[in-house]
Amino acid sequence: MVSILISTMTTAFSSAMVSYDQDVSVANRKKNPEFYGYVKDTNLERTSTFLVTMLLAAFHNLSRTIGTALLLAVSGSTTFVVMGAEMAFYIGFKVLRNDFVLWIPGLEGALKYIAALIVHVVVKVLVDFTGMIHCRGPKLMGGSLFTFSTVLGQILPFVALSLYSASTTVENKSNPHEMKIALLILACCWGLSAMAFFGLTDRDKWWTFYGTTTGAKDTIKIFRSTDDPKIKMLSIFTNHSSFTESIKDEVIAYMHDNWAIWEVIRPAWFTPKFIASVGDEFIPGRALQRLNEAAAGGVREKLQPTTISSMKEVVITLTTVDTMTDIFMIYLYKENGLHSNANTMIAMISINTFIQLFVVLAQNRKKGWKTLLKEWLITLLFIRPFVDAWRVHNKHEDSETTFDLLSEMILNKGIELATESIPGCVLQCYVLLLNPSLGSSR
Repeated sequence: MVSILISTMTTAFSSAMVSYDQDVSVANRKKNPEFYGYVKDTNLERTSTFLVTMLLAAFHNLSRTIGTALLLAVSGSTTFVVMGAEMAFYIGFKVLRNDFVLWIPGLEGALKYIAALIVHVVVKVLVDFTGMIHCRGPKLMGGSLFTFSTVLGQILPFVALSLYSASTTVENKSNPHEMKIALLILACCWGLSAMAFFGLTDRDKWWTFYGTTTGAKDTIKIFRSTDDPKIKMLSIFTNHSSFTESIKDEVIAYMHDNWAIWEVIRPAWFTPKFIASVGDEFIPGRALQRLNEAAAGGVREKLQPTTISSMKEVVITLTTVDTMTDIFMIYLYKENGLHSNANTMIAMISINTFIQLFVVLAQNRKKGWKTLLKEWLITLLFIRPFVDAWRVHNKHEDSETTFDLLSEMILNKGIELATESIPGCVLQCYVLLLNPSLGSSR
């Protein structure tokens, strides 16, 4: 039971931290003031909002975890059908709205779709099991689908309990009446936390919980709604080219009109890295000729597309403790003859590690093998959370990485939640339902 609670608190804190950090970011609020800024500005309001967000995630996670464990106790195939149907509906919804491709620039070919599928699956799991507020963004799940999924996540545990109570195949069945009381308490606590959340946050941002804007439309809206050239350019070149294909001529005209001015005043954002991210068609002819003449070999350097050919200390502590308890649970399951459950937990940890190794490759693709091997070793030794948090805390900068360091840390944390923390918590609840005597060992 202690291990389950630690996993729940780790998941809830990480979910709240990601949403909070993204919303209070000055850069995010300046770039997209209509979406970011639901957290108000006084210290009391910010602290209260963070705590309530954490409670929302904790109650949602525990309720959905118990519901999934109940489904697993009834039938693995039933669980697969229910969760598969949810995922298929979500992916189908994104495809039908032409909102499947990710915002990440440079992803082309098959990798564009493989990466989109992986990220959407991770986002769906995070929303289903934590209700992560940040995932309501147009480039992730979207407001209306986010709210639908979180409400559905509160209903499904009761459906699962009904199936569990009616099942005649489950042995050593826990008391359904007690389970119903527990789920009702969790649902009430979640509802009260939701009311507290909306009471604390900015009413002008409530629309983001039922909005239907797609990622592409949101990007175009940002470009057209600001006069700041930095925000305009970042909205275009930090998103996938497909997002702004419909206004490409408008962007080209704007850049041709302003490029000469930027060359003279050299604003802070007008860096060699930015220029390398810009396609030739966006640069005026004479300026492009000068860039090519100044480059070695007569052709300017360009970023190539990728194809298939503060509270950080608390996160570190919870992640470390969660990992230690997972290892202990593997040992406990082995000792009690539950080898398949132990092997399942080992598989979860392995999948998490494998995907993070892939992220390391994508993050450091411009660097040499020595750097790549060092970063892989950091992941394999399970010290990635320490290193990510240290780099973000010390504002470490690296112009050769694919993502900024905060984004890398959030991505790694999301992968860990979706592939290890959340499934591990579900598994432990499932094992506890079938083996109540193990509760005394936790």
